[in-house]
Amino acid sequence: MKFIYITIISILIFSGCSLFGNDDEPAEILFTVQNFSSDELSITTTGTKNGLNLSESDFTGNNSEGLGSTNSFSTDNDGLMTVSFTFINENNILSEGEFEIDLREDWQWSVNFQIGTADYNPLDTCFGCQFYESFELNPESLNSSESEADSLYVILGGNFISEPVVY
Repeated sequence: MKFIYITIISILIFSGCSLFGNDDEPAEILFTVQNFSSDELSITTTGTKNGLNLSESDFTGNNSEGLGSTNSFSTDNDGLMTVSFTFINENNILSEGEFEIDLREDWQWSVNFQIGTADYNPLDTCFGCQFYESFELNPESLNSSESEADSLYVILGGNFISEPVVY
């Protein structure tokens, strides 16, 4: 009988299971607004532990280069997260849209919003970026310094939390 208990405990230990709970590695996400600013913004998510509702006050480093970044937020370790966003300038929608992210255990997603032209490929100059989507900009809502831009790019990259790759 003692052999059976030792065998069961050994199997649990070697398989990575725990007798006392879930050993899942954390998963996180953060958001950055780069190279433009917005009078108002809204970013909401579904499919995360608590869902997120972000506004301009959630970003630090607000300057002429953009709104900066948020802190990291915990997410589920798997499944899909839907991100909906709206950027508003002078009471006009600058851009809005929705996209999905495959959540992963032990992973921190970085979601970067930036504007550019339609012929720009954000992956050309990005280390660790995995994919992007582009959304149309409303030209009436652009500031004069951004007048040549016609697209809002959402660029997604990420890295392991426990053993990050150094680029």
